[in-house]
Amino acid sequence: MQLIITFIGVAFFAMVIAWGSIPFIIKWAHRTGQLTQLNNRTSHKVPTPALGGIGILLGMFVLIPFLDISLPIAATCLSAIILFTTGLIDDLNEINAKIKLVVQTLSALLIYFSGLQIENLHGLFGIFEISELWGFIITILFVVGVTNSFNLMDGINGLAGSLTVVNSAVFALIFYFNGQFNFALIAFAMLGSVLGFLRYNMRNAKIFMGDTGSLFLGLLMSVFVIKAFQSPINTELSISLALVPMFIPIFDTLRLITTRIMEGKSPLKADKNHLHHLVVNATRSHSQATFVIIVFHITLLGFVTFEMYSGGELLLNTLIGLLIFGVMVFLSFFIVVEMYRNLKRFRSHLKLLTGDNSLLKKL
Repeated sequence: MQLIITFIGVAFFAMVIAWGSIPFIIKWAHRTGQLTQLNNRTSHKVPTPALGGIGILLGMFVLIPFLDISLPIAATCLSAIILFTTGLIDDLNEINAKIKLVVQTLSALLIYFSGLQIENLHGLFGIFEISELWGFIITILFVVGVTNSFNLMDGINGLAGSLTVVNSAVFALIFYFNGQFNFALIAFAMLGSVLGFLRYNMRNAKIFMGDTGSLFLGLLMSVFVIKAFQSPINTELSISLALVPMFIPIFDTLRLITTRIMEGKSPLKADKNHLHHLVVNATRSHSQATFVIIVFHITLLGFVTFEMYSGGELLLNTLIGLLIFGVMVFLSFFIVVEMYRNLKRFRSHLKLLTGDNSLLKKL
């Protein structure tokens, strides 16, 4: 009981610190002109600070007195600070995407050599134990991939923060019930701190998370998944629940990279073809789009939890197949909606140009 009270207390004070510090960050950003300007990739209406990650990290500092510092914990915290600093520099003075990729890779190496490694896929794709070389490659690619995937989700008001709240709650429970208390503590601190940030990031957002927040939170998410793969008990349930939070960002990122390469574009080039942009176009509102995606996300988590606890044997390969099918159906719906709206706009323009309704009847 005392342990759970500590976790809840850490989450509460992390929320209070983030909630209290962010107004000062907003004022400082406006006073110094550190605002995200409007361009063809942004979906906000006015220049807005993108330094919310500062408040999130300040809130998470509350967990330091309670941590038992081990090598994996020290590497996780150091890597998070490195990516926070990288994101801060990028938000204040934009840096090259390749430089960020190098820093992310170095952070991933730090994670790997601390002992946080993927050594067993537990039957995923029919694979169990893997060699040290493959473990190294998969771990580095996974950490860098998840970090970037999560970073790309920070595109509309409230989405990245809401995903973080849901995911950190899931990981907090996984680690608590598996006895991995240090990582549970980090997850609870993240949960509270991001809740405090969301107060200013929902409707009519006053501040964005920015790379300052999304990079180090994405890194922590990747570490949480790796730690779930190392769970000593409830292994299949832990891995199944850990894969769901990462699936939407990873699937969307792979879809975008594939599309960009097929179109002859750089896979690192930013655009407005993300899943959340499609949902915004369909709903016409950031808050509605965030709500729809979060409900879908929670539905996937609920399905996996129900299946596992109802006595079903949800194999990891089956889980991946169901997740791919579910996300593709979800994505296809909004693609069809976007195509329908484009057709309506085309019909309207054609009517204005020709004044001839006979052409419209053929479309």
